[in-house]
Amino acid sequence: MCRIIIVTLMVVTIAGCGSSKSASEKNDMQEKIKVLKSQGFTEGIIVHSEKPDDCEYTIKVAGGVEEFLDPVNLDEKYKHDGQTIWFKYTSLRRQNRCQKARPVELTEVKTLE
Repeated sequence: MCRIIIVTLMVVTIAGCGSSKSASEKNDMQEKIKVLKSQGFTEGIIVHSEKPDDCEYTIKVAGGVEEFLDPVNLDEKYKHDGQTIWFKYTSLRRQNRCQKARPVELTEVKTLE
C-alpha cells in the first residue's frame, strides 16, 4: 500500500514538472500569434491536391468560413501538405486556375517553428 502511494506521488511530481514547461511554451506561442495578428498576418494551412483541374497547392484560411486561396508565388519551402503558415497577400484580378480557390500573390510569409 505504501509503495503504491509513493509511486503515485512520484508520477504526479514528474508529470507536474513537464506541464509547467508546456504551459510556458503555450504562452509564448499565444504571444507570437497575437503579434502576428496585430501585424495583419492571416493564418492558413497548406493543402496539396493531385486531382485534375485542381490547384496543386492552395491555402485553407483558418477561421469560421471555409475559404481557399491560390498563391501564385508560393515558395518551394512552404509546399508541405498540412503546414501552418502566417501570411499577407494581395488579391489578383485574373482568371482562376481552379474552381475552389481565388488567385492571390503572397507578400510575406512566416511560420512559428
